[in-house]
Amino acid sequence: MYHWLYSISHISMELHDYLEELFAEGGVKLAASIKKWCAGIDYEVQFWSEWFETKGSRWPESYARRIKPQPLGEHLIKLLPPSGPCKVLDVGAGPITIIGTYVPDRESTFAATDPLARQYAGLMAKFGVTAPVVTQFSFAEDLSTRFAPDEFDLVTSRNALDHSIEPVWGILEMLIVCKLGGYVYLNHFENEAEAEGYEGFHQWNFTARAGDFIIWNKDREINITRLLSSIASLESSVDGEKNVKVAIRKHHHLPIAPLEYQRRLRAGLLESLISVGA
Repeated sequence: MYHWLYSISHISMELHDYLEELFAEGGVKLAASIKKWCAGIDYEVQFWSEWFETKGSRWPESYARRIKPQPLGEHLIKLLPPSGPCKVLDVGAGPITIIGTYVPDRESTFAATDPLARQYAGLMAKFGVTAPVVTQFSFAEDLSTRFAPDEFDLVTSRNALDHSIEPVWGILEMLIVCKLGGYVYLNHFENEAEAEGYEGFHQWNFTARAGDFIIWNKDREINITRLLSSIASLESSVDGEKNVKVAIRKHHHLPIAPLEYQRRLRAGLLESLISVGA
């Protein structure tokens, strides 16, 4: 047992088990996820290269919208505090965030992250494109090493978190950097890995069942609503276009010791590298 949780009485059993198992077995599970993720990098970079070269490929309206400053969507503005300055983070933003870059008539700060930020910066330089908000390098799984705890009023991810190495871990990190009372908002295609045959970054499925948010693949199924029940409330649904929409409101801090969490994170990642290379 790893002694890095504050109090078992203040944590759901699902969250306790997930944190305990995240780096278990010499990092074998994590290494398998890393291997699958790395195999998808070339495809992702090629996709965005063609997107820039053709000014949007099949989505020219999206291209035209992304390269200019745009207001945050009304459905996301509703999740912000009613007044005062606000901070918004887009996780897995790709080369240019799609959620918006400012809140009308209000002081606002936007940040965007993506693990392929450096590759995207090279593509944008090649095609002479400048982003209204520069995408910074960060995995969803290590947001708390790059941003302060409780820094953002809203942390969101659109069609990206299901492409991550460990999306559940990514959600925990999003909650760490989200303020108490703030929201983590997710909007993803339902069961994308199944639809894409588990190719490239498509290794995880998101869905909602009986109001519970579920993340699953061929190896695992995790009920996120139950997992986060001790620290957050969730509303999840699947709309008519098969988009899974999840609003997670943070009520309590994660019951983990931050320094010990970072120690375990670093040690587990390094240990998993042995299996990645095997």
